[in-house]
Amino acid sequence: MTEPVFKKYTDLIDGDVDLTDMMRDQGTEISSWLAKISESESMLVHAPYTWTLKEVVNHLSDCERVFSFRALWIARGGTMPLVSFDENEFSLRSRANDFSIEALAAEFRAVRQSTVTLFENLPESSWHSVGQVIGFDVTVHKQATILLGHVSHHWRILQKRFGISH
Repeated sequence: MTEPVFKKYTDLIDGDVDLTDMMRDQGTEISSWLAKISESESMLVHAPYTWTLKEVVNHLSDCERVFSFRALWIARGGTMPLVSFDENEFSLRSRANDFSIEALAAEFRAVRQSTVTLFENLPESSWHSVGQVIGFDVTVHKQATILLGHVSHHWRILQKRFGISH
């Protein structure tokens, strides 16, 4: 069973696709768009949302690191259950608005490349390994799906906020 908070993310991803290819494509699409964003655009807050684009990009990088670590932990046989984290506290402490959108976009690209490399180099058998995350059993495959779905969720919101047609 997937933890209910993650269902909104996993429902966005077709579990039958090659997840590492999807990670690569998704990262390229978002990075290409971020390269066109100005500093002033990156500081806008579009109601009803409360975060700037800079804070959203930082959030994506932070969560990607957490979700990747969870996958690595499970793949390598970690047995200690993994706990939740407060993304709002992370955001507050990141001070993302103090950095340029260019720096935050570069960080997102680097984190995504690291994520792709991690998942590309996992043995096939590791994808089926199971661990405990926030009290629920999660496979490495499911953790990759959560990671992708989380970014897809925010990408859809950004597309709406910025009027990006697909």
